[in-house]
Amino acid sequence: ASRPEDEALQVLQILCDAFKSANLVEVNLSDNALGSKGISACRSVLSGQVESLQRLSLCNNGLSAASMEEVADILTADVDDGS
Repeated sequence: ASRPEDEALQVLQILCDAFKSANLVEVNLSDNALGSKGISACRSVLSGQVESLQRLSLCNNGLSAASMEEVADILTADVDDGS
């Protein structure tokens, strides 16, 4: 939390974009105070992982029920689209 929010979200999105084509088995985003804006910044790395992702850790991020619904929507978008 030592960085301004806008800068932190931009860095997070850049990192997530770098891994968007990877077939990740585990993603650990715990202890990052993500909130809804952080989940949106992680969209690129979370989407398209339904085939490979075995473990997603989001502990201690202050995520609301609405944010968790957003996570579920991102993870299942490809399945819902028939991909």
